[in-house]
Amino acid sequence: MLKRLLQIMVLLLALLGSLRLYYRKQIGSVIDEYKGVPVYFNSVPFYRGIENTAPDGYEFGKKYENFEFIKRYYYNNYKHKIVETNIDHLYDLGLKNGEFNKKNGLYQYSKVSNIQPKIGDIVLCKNMFGIYGGIVTEVGKNSVQIIRQNFWKNTRETIQIEFKNDNWIMEDKVIGRLSL
Repeated sequence: MLKRLLQIMVLLLALLGSLRLYYRKQIGSVIDEYKGVPVYFNSVPFYRGIENTAPDGYEFGKKYENFEFIKRYYYNNYKHKIVETNIDHLYDLGLKNGEFNKKNGLYQYSKVSNIQPKIGDIVLCKNMFGIYGGIVTEVGKNSVQIIRQNFWKNTRETIQIEFKNDNWIMEDKVIGRLSL
């Protein structure tokens, strides 16, 4: 039994190594774009790129990571610098819906809010790997679409919303959103 388990682990490690070698050639290639800001391919999850900075020294974060795209998008489209360096700390749980997050210069909304999501908002979600975010690209009657980086080659995600009792309710995986 132990021998069989060891064989399976070796096989899985070999498969993962092969995938990394295959995808390494594609790391950094543009796979999508939104409002002039490219979305880069980041290989298999957890690739650690080098630091990416703007010409003025503002740090976007590690190249090709999820939060790096969000910071690059806000910098390039709004000239807004998000000072937080870790996406896990971007949303301040101590603030109420609609309050201003002074640290990052953004208004913060909960997943149940009387304010409708809008294009350009940052939506933060949680999955089994942690927190990730995306930029709202479309707002419909029952959904919003976000664009994100570092999710293999899938850059777009549709998030369900519902308007009920004068509030916009986003699906359960959403932590909240931030907006200028």
